[in-house]
Amino acid sequence: MASSLFKGGIKAIRKGVTKGVTKGVTKGTRKATTEAAWETGEQFFKRMDKEGIVPEVLSPITRSDMIEQINIQKGSNNKGIEDTFRGYAEGNTDAHQDISDYTTTLSGASHYQQNYNALETQYRKAVEPEESIESALFGGSDAKPMTSDELTELGNQIQSKGITAPQGLEKRGQEISSLVDKGLIERGPQNKFEAIFFGSKEFTDEKDVNRIIRRFRSSTLDDIGLGRTDIAKNRKRDRGLKGVRVDREGKLTLGEDQGFYAGTPEGSHAHHWTPLAVLDKVVDGMSPKQVETFLKYMEKDLGIFGGNHIGNLRQLPSNIHNMLHRRLDALGYNPQTLKSFAGSTLAQRKAFMKKMKADFDKLEEEIFTEMMVRKGNQAGPQLK
Repeated sequence: MASSLFKGGIKAIRKGVTKGVTKGVTKGTRKATTEAAWETGEQFFKRMDKEGIVPEVLSPITRSDMIEQINIQKGSNNKGIEDTFRGYAEGNTDAHQDISDYTTTLSGASHYQQNYNALETQYRKAVEPEESIESALFGGSDAKPMTSDELTELGNQIQSKGITAPQGLEKRGQEISSLVDKGLIERGPQNKFEAIFFGSKEFTDEKDVNRIIRRFRSSTLDDIGLGRTDIAKNRKRDRGLKGVRVDREGKLTLGEDQGFYAGTPEGSHAHHWTPLAVLDKVVDGMSPKQVETFLKYMEKDLGIFGGNHIGNLRQLPSNIHNMLHRRLDALGYNPQTLKSFAGSTLAQRKAFMKKMKADFDKLEEEIFTEMMVRKGNQAGPQLK
């Protein structure tokens, strides 16, 4: 009997519990209604108490939460709940299980709502560049330490734009470590969105890899302008320091560097047309002599260059440079997802470069067209 009664009752309200709580919290208010009067949660339980069929397993807290959910749903599931209560009173096994499942779900939703309310009061906004994390988040007299779950939710809010991202990011690694030592935060940020909430351009992910956020608030990179991440050691810009990037430049350049970075106009980027990290994946597993031979093949047969060869230089305005990286990712030339060619045949490596040459020729035509119509460093119609 009970299973046919559950469809519009306990199961329906249980399905809407977490969704209803989240919606109620994030929206903040309930919309006014001009519908006919409906039985409130308080009225429903008063009637059920009078009949003596309220399950004894419902604690006062669960009962209070259930009343709130009935009110959120405007009593639309009251008939089904009543039928389930009656089935429980009659000893129906399905009704007993459904009541148990419901109270567990509702308890979790109530806990989530309490946590969210705490987040809403203490962590209303992300940390701006001119602020310290401690003063911005823990300066109040009633401030409490931030748990790991709370940080996860704050990152989700940044991603969904429930919390506005800061205007800029800074290096805050030491500051965050200090907060962990003080017990003010349970852990540091482990993804881009958690780091952005702290106003930090650096974080250590769950695999203990140090990462940085590049091109934050770029209007042309992605739809929410929160940049992209890269392994920190790959972004060493000082030409006098040894790093992965510098090693690649030396490995993939035939002859001497002819001043690749010299004379780049302010506001523009010295872009490697054949991306360093992509070409490094293609020649992975080759000996230095084999790499040299492969680079000569690229120049002679394909007319493309590697490393810091001046023929590999494209000086691009920032907006077009950002667009280009987005297009490269879409075409499958993202070095973070591209598989290494170690163990591949020479024919397979050459085939990849031929395809890349064709893709890049078409892309270069698009960029040239856009730059011809660009006015005052504003992108043409295709780049907007």
